[in-house]
Amino acid sequence: MKFYVEVQPSRFRDKLDEQFAVIKEVSERVHVPDAPMGYPKASSIVISFLALAHGLRATVHLRTTDYSYVGFLNQIYGAHLIGIDKVLLLRGDPPYRGSTVSDVSPEEGLRIIRSDERLSAMKVGFILSLRYPIEKIRERICFNPDFVLVTHKSREKLSWLTDSYGGEKIGYLIVSTPRNEELVKKLPQREDVCRLEKLAECIEESSVYLDSLLVSCPEDIKECVYALKKIM
Repeated sequence: MKFYVEVQPSRFRDKLDEQFAVIKEVSERVHVPDAPMGYPKASSIVISFLALAHGLRATVHLRTTDYSYVGFLNQIYGAHLIGIDKVLLLRGDPPYRGSTVSDVSPEEGLRIIRSDERLSAMKVGFILSLRYPIEKIRERICFNPDFVLVTHKSREKLSWLTDSYGGEKIGYLIVSTPRNEELVKKLPQREDVCRLEKLAECIEESSVYLDSLLVSCPEDIKECVYALKKIM
């Protein structure tokens, strides 16, 4: 099973450099969130560019709710220009301040990218929440994204997904440690949380249904990477 690690976005270069150095010990690819929970951070494309400079590969997350049609294409062309090979399109939470734009949905974004021959090498993914009924999940994967980031996991729906979707299935795993447990408790994805001491068990269970895992450990990446190194 492959492991990817989620970067904690920051406006400070030294904090990002420190994260990249640690992440390289267990993974060759990072995922870079875009204004998580609607709060502004440094651009996910700029952070991805820094990750590339550290010898990592990067999957850029883009919140389509923030962009006009032209703005969306600006971001995609910029990602292509710096060598980004994968982009995860999501609507995203409402911005904490200001207005949503929402000219482009994730589904429309996928169509736009695939209609441009210059972007033929770019793989596009969606978030796939399993809290929805099977019918809604089926509608989403009918757009045939190259990969999906699976949240709100359940064994029954994971089993169905394994038989129904041929792209890369990436499980989202939020690691709770003594240092970050109060923060993690506030997150909505309770089904995706794994306590640090049970990390090996969570990974083994996920490997039955999923191709890879995106590991997120807010405020405590070093401890999480240390645990992953012992498992790998």
